[in-house]
Amino acid sequence: MGKFVRVFLLILFLAILTSVFIIMYKGVPVSSYTIEKEVKNEKL
Repeated sequence: MGKFVRVFLLILFLAILTSVFIIMYKGVPVSSYTIEKEVKNEKL
């Protein structure tokens, strides 16, 4: 049981690390926010 928990925590840590790296590398939140703003401006 302890081994399974350790593996699960390792996978969770790697998933968080990769998602943070992708966000920093691509700037996902910023680009999606600007696209939303442009779409709203076009509708108006």
